[in-house]
Amino acid sequence: MANNTKKKSKNTKNINGAATPTAETPNSTAQPGNNTVSNPALKGISPPRLTMIVCICVGVSYIAELNNTVNDGESSTNCSEYFSASRAASDDGSTSCTPVELFFIQAKYYTSLLSLFVVFAIAWTCWNDPPALQRVNVTLCLAPLSSTLMLLLLNPNVLTHHRKVNFLMMGVLLMTVAWSSQSVGLAPLRGFYKSSALDTFIFIYFLTMVGFVGSDLRKGVEEYTVYDPEELTEGAKLLFYFLAVDRMTVALQIMNALLFFDDVRKRIMLLFIGMANLFESMYQLPYQELVMTTADKRIPFLQGTAVVALFLSVVRIPKVKLPKKKRKGDAMKTN
Repeated sequence: MANNTKKKSKNTKNINGAATPTAETPNSTAQPGNNTVSNPALKGISPPRLTMIVCICVGVSYIAELNNTVNDGESSTNCSEYFSASRAASDDGSTSCTPVELFFIQAKYYTSLLSLFVVFAIAWTCWNDPPALQRVNVTLCLAPLSSTLMLLLLNPNVLTHHRKVNFLMMGVLLMTVAWSSQSVGLAPLRGFYKSSALDTFIFIYFLTMVGFVGSDLRKGVEEYTVYDPEELTEGAKLLFYFLAVDRMTVALQIMNALLFFDDVRKRIMLLFIGMANLFESMYQLPYQELVMTTADKRIPFLQGTAVVALFLSVVRIPKVKLPKKKRKGDAMKTN
């Protein structure tokens, strides 16, 4: 009798007749409405969380270094430490930053700050969903990690050897950590719904961002600013391509959200993107308008998309039911 009671205790059922995991049942998972132990991947620091924390810490450290360079101005020695392999010191023996380099460093500082802001917001929405967070990590492997490594390999004589090895090792390390956490799986594909105003705006915004990046790369660094082409150092040219990497980082994260996120996460993402666009259009670009040739076109675009993004993040527009296309056989039957 005692043995029978033990067996029955392991197969206890709830009111609906479904088996309820007991304390003796290993690897129990949480179900809606139950107070059982949650998925172990949601407890503590899971591999996707660790990857994201490392990536954010590395991004913050580089942004802090860029901020110090901007604050020091032309007296900063970071330019000579980074770009001494591609340019010699000036005639008076100075190793300070040139005005062109300072402009691109400041632009890089703002674009890196905004891209990190958007990535952090997206990661925050996926913090308790390891497969979705792993999707974000895989997208980060494409941009900025793979893109940065490709730029360094294509421009081997710009950075100093120490800085180049530092960037390469850090990029390879982050990509290795990201790919090593594939055991949690990836979020399934949700698709793009044409009848959804939310999905349509996100898709159009993604195409517009890619169009801006493609237009800048097609024109080149010579037409990006009003500076004389002879004043453009190799370091300034490399920073110009790094600006494109930051913008593509945001664009790929937006496409990732469009294909793999639910509507709640998409709205939260649009809320942060709207705030980032307002900051860029009202604070960053007005200070760069006299130097940056495309600033007058970007400001109204950023302000318009910020208003629409903030509106869609708050107001829920129902999906429109599109009429189904009639088949030829159905048309023959109606006739």
